[in-house]
Amino acid sequence: MDKIIVYFDYDCAFCRWCVAFVLKRSQKFVFHSIARIGENPELTQRWDGYSILLVTGEDRAEGGKAATRILKEIGGVWGLGARILEILRIESISYRFLAWLRLHVPLPRVEKEELLSLGGGRVEP
Repeated sequence: MDKIIVYFDYDCAFCRWCVAFVLKRSQKFVFHSIARIGENPELTQRWDGYSILLVTGEDRAEGGKAATRILKEIGGVWGLGARILEILRIESISYRFLAWLRLHVPLPRVEKEELLSLGGGRVEP
């Protein structure tokens, strides 16, 4: 299976925490800073400004749909949770809740350097 490319907000501490969470659970993903999206004019034209963008070949997903697909790829209880979000059609609501949560709940900090070492070449700022 090809690697799944995920663009994320590298400057956002919560986003880095989420990337570290995924890196510990799956080898399927390659992460790029959302700032690098400009290197691909086709993606830039179709990007709606979310802080997460998932790209697999010709397919793409943003925001809550991207987060849900990542959880499904991780599998297990996370994949089950993602399927429930899809069935209830609340991916966007859950994504907005997480966006609110990152501003109000302290999480363990994941520094940029730590994320790069954890990624083993799968995180490109």
